[in-house]
Amino acid sequence: MAFTTYVTSTVTQGTFTISNTDAYATDQVSKIQESVATGTADQEISLAIDISKLKAFSMQASQVMTVKTNSSGSPQETFTLAAGTPVVFVDGDSAIFAGDVTSFFITNASGSLANFSILAAIDN
Repeated sequence: MAFTTYVTSTVTQGTFTISNTDAYATDQVSKIQESVATGTADQEISLAIDISKLKAFSMQASQVMTVKTNSSGSPQETFTLAAGTPVVFVDGDSAIFAGDVTSFFITNASGSLANFSILAAIDN
């Protein structure tokens, strides 16, 4: 079964708008949404991503959170997510990950319950 993921970029100032939408047809889409209690450290979310097949990826948190890939102790990457600001990668961008991903480790020290979301569109 094929899935189509749309990624839209829009910039608006007054009545002036620049916008673009790209479509990515893939064989697999993984979507994860988690509620993360404040004080949670290194909560593991398993999600295998072969970066050679990754076409679109986004993650977002409702509060400031730290996200590590593959290891909580010696991570491949460490992201600090700003509240409400998505991280977006699409095919053709500079690599978001240095190598394949097996897990994400999320930490919420914001003082509030947080929602964390991931979408990964993968073409096998």
